[in-house]
Amino acid sequence: MRCLRSCVIGVFWTLVAASGASAAGPRAHDWETDEPVTVNPAVDVDWARLEADVLVEMNELRRDPRAYAQKLVALRHAMRGNLIVRQGQNPIATQEGVAAVDEAIEVLAHAPRRLTRFAWSSGLAAAARDHTRDLGTSDGMGHDGSDGSSPDQRVSRHGKWDRLVAENIAFGPTTAEEVVVGLIVDDGVADRGHREILLEPELFFAGVACGPHPTYAATCVIDYATGFKSR
Repeated sequence: MRCLRSCVIGVFWTLVAASGASAAGPRAHDWETDEPVTVNPAVDVDWARLEADVLVEMNELRRDPRAYAQKLVALRHAMRGNLIVRQGQNPIATQEGVAAVDEAIEVLAHAPRRLTRFAWSSGLAAAARDHTRDLGTSDGMGHDGSDGSSPDQRVSRHGKWDRLVAENIAFGPTTAEEVVVGLIVDDGVADRGHREILLEPELFFAGVACGPHPTYAATCVIDYATGFKSR
């Protein structure tokens, strides 16, 4: 049995500092200067709705990865070098710029036409919620819990998993499309581990838990397994 894990800060969405920014709210960093910038707190997010929407969005990707690539094409059109520039919004800095988006488009263009959809697992969602709450309390940013637990250990507390277990974490995005597109592009992640997990044909179950994060406003933890039986 194997445990796969991948997380990325901001899922490549990092606000560029805007003039007159408020001093209140969680802090991120300008990609160009590494100066702290303000991130709008995700105080109005319907977390339960976001969790359900992330599952729907992941299954839209898996239902037809080649068609889903059009969302990345739209993102590509909004890019100016390393910046995502959309009308009425602050620019968003990326590390790799258009190269990572183009690579992801190419991967999806040659992906299987259909992958088995993720079935919702309440046990996996419970494991994801344990870590979401922990990250929100500890201001953590990785897969290891404040108690030293790994993803497979947390999943095992809520049931028995088989073959593969995996975990993705997104920090920052508050819409399902931003979460999934960010994980697919995997900007700044050399092994593209998020993308690998989302397109893994031997993962069949998933659970999502989202909540507030002190630094990055929002976090979504997604746990996956090949087989899973809740306690």
